[in-house]
Amino acid sequence: MRDDGLYGEGVFLLWHEISGVSITDAKGFQIRSGKYASGGIGFYAGASALLDLTGEIVTRIDGYTVDYCLMNRISYESKRQV
Repeated sequence: MRDDGLYGEGVFLLWHEISGVSITDAKGFQIRSGKYASGGIGFYAGASALLDLTGEIVTRIDGYTVDYCLMNRISYESKRQV
């Protein structure tokens, strides 16, 4: 996650390319974007992690899983663009 969007192995989305995020029936979440033919990228809740600036793996931020922090950031960025 960077100021301009999401970067990862095989994933590159700018905030304005993300149309939303939702929780799925499969106990995961879907980042919606028209950039990909599938309509977005899906993840299982609890399976995500971040690398901090020192290279340490982070799975929780202030007690919340990284997944929910990411969904919160996507919601924030989508409201900022309006």
